[in-house]
Amino acid sequence: MTEYSTKWETYEQVACKVVADLRRAIGVVDVTGKQTLRGASGATWAIDGKATTGASDGFFVIEARRHTTSGQKQEHMAALAYRIQDIGGSGGVIVSPLPLQRGAKRVAARAHIAELRVAADSTTESYVAQFLEQTFHHVTVKSGLAIGDHCSFTVAKAGER
Repeated sequence: MTEYSTKWETYEQVACKVVADLRRAIGVVDVTGKQTLRGASGATWAIDGKATTGASDGFFVIEARRHTTSGQKQEHMAALAYRIQDIGGSGGVIVSPLPLQRGAKRVAARAHIAELRVAADSTTESYVAQFLEQTFHHVTVKSGLAIGDHCSFTVAKAGER
């Protein structure tokens, strides 16, 4: 990320980073970033990222949509579903801070598009992501520890020790 990146450009980079970090939970082995692919229709499509499973069953398109006022609409999901079909993908991952609208959820389920929610203000160093029923926290701590210093911490759920 450059210091001149717009919020949506940063979010696209974060989306690919989160998918790469969560590849085991999502079921992919390799993630690549932004690229342009030609579809069976002859149209070219810019995609935010691509994830492969390692099997010969194709790839998943990663689509980042940093909409902060409403969830993804049915029409937007249908357009993504067509793009995936045209370029020969086997499904997709929609990355957005808000949940999909009801119609979009239906289209996503039919088109094998998984929903990954990532906070709008996320960075590649620090993010909160939700996939299925799990929440993932990633934080990078930068410290000027001197040799011999020791740091430890314990994270516990409320009410547990």
